[in-house]
Amino acid sequence: MNDERRQYQRVKIEFPAQCTIPGPPAVSFSTSVIDIVPGGVCFLTHDKIALGDQVEFEIEVGNQEKIKMKARVVWCDKSTGSEPGRAGVKIADIAKSDLDKFAQFYCQKLFHFLKNRKKILIIDDEKDMVDLLTYELKSKEYDVVSAYDGQVGFDKYLTEWPDLIILDVTLPKLNGYEVCRKIRREKNDTKTPIIMLTARDRDSDRIVGSVVGAEKYITKPFDAENLLSEIDKFLKAA
Repeated sequence: MNDERRQYQRVKIEFPAQCTIPGPPAVSFSTSVIDIVPGGVCFLTHDKIALGDQVEFEIEVGNQEKIKMKARVVWCDKSTGSEPGRAGVKIADIAKSDLDKFAQFYCQKLFHFLKNRKKILIIDDEKDMVDLLTYELKSKEYDVVSAYDGQVGFDKYLTEWPDLIILDVTLPKLNGYEVCRKIRREKNDTKTPIIMLTARDRDSDRIVGSVVGAEKYITKPFDAENLLSEIDKFLKAA
């Protein structure tokens, strides 16, 4: 897979486009662009595209304005089962007026994307757990910061202003209950969602977690999709 797909900040977006592979015979098909970078786009392929293909694109960039570009396929993933494939193209030739429109379109979408991007703070002393959660959350386009003890976690809460906190209970220096209590009572923050993620599964532990201000108490081992669903629910309600 070509490294060009990771050089720039991708902006997730979905809009229709028309793609043509010059012939003879020329092949033209409708597709969906699913994200953009300054120098190209990523789109759904249904296996009609091969690495190195020269293609022509016509896409709409708002206000029913359409631009045209010639591009080269720099990476592609084949479809699997019912899922379509994906491919990324790098612009090879485009009129200056269309390039200006595309650059403006990208900047507008990037500003909106970054403004609405959410930050999650993970406080857990198990490095493997932090690495797993970081990977899962970043794959969903969340920004992630982490800490391995309660005091550092609380300090990062003060400086990073996270939109949500994933908090272990058993932590060095300050345990999870103490961190939660400091956030809720000392800082009077009742809005930042706190999900306690811990191996403790007794009812008494759940009650304490609720009393100190945690919105959710999830025991380890846990289902990653369930956790991501809970996070999405809290952040959409914020």
